[in-house]
Amino acid sequence: MTEPLPDDVIARILPGTAVLTDTRHTWSGIKKLPGNRLHVAAGGSTLSETRGADMGSVVDRLRETYPEVAGVAWQSIISGWVAMTTDLLPQIGRLGGGAWTGYGYCGRGLAGATLVGRELSRLAAEDAAHRPYVPVRDVKPLPFHLFGKYVVAAMVNWYRLADKLALRRSKHRELRK
Repeated sequence: MTEPLPDDVIARILPGTAVLTDTRHTWSGIKKLPGNRLHVAAGGSTLSETRGADMGSVVDRLRETYPEVAGVAWQSIISGWVAMTTDLLPQIGRLGGGAWTGYGYCGRGLAGATLVGRELSRLAAEDAAHRPYVPVRDVKPLPFHLFGKYVVAAMVNWYRLADKLALRRSKHRELRK
């Protein structure tokens, strides 16, 4: 979370209560918080469970979106792991005995968790006619789980490269116009 920003600067960022999320492979989002602060999230994997947030990607994302706040001070920094699925879509897991779980928001939990929550409530109500919009799967242990963090780190690096190449192609197309 950033330190408070001046009124004139915060007024130019995200109209009203709008929230920014994107369609890049590596997720990011920006939203306003009370007290003229911004919450900025940007994806990136670290292999160490004790390493802190990747502030480089957070600062880069904020700078490219809103250059006028590039040098903002940070009040608090939180980091953690994001639950990912192989198809990058949220899922509902059938645990057995009438128990369900929602997971795999891939860094886009606000919208995904809202949809999954609605679907979970319908499943809990045992609405037999309802067909969930979210995939329902039996929860199974992930094969080779011990290597998961390395696979995720490799995927994140691959997606970062794909995002950079797509951005470069987009800028190149704009220059040719």
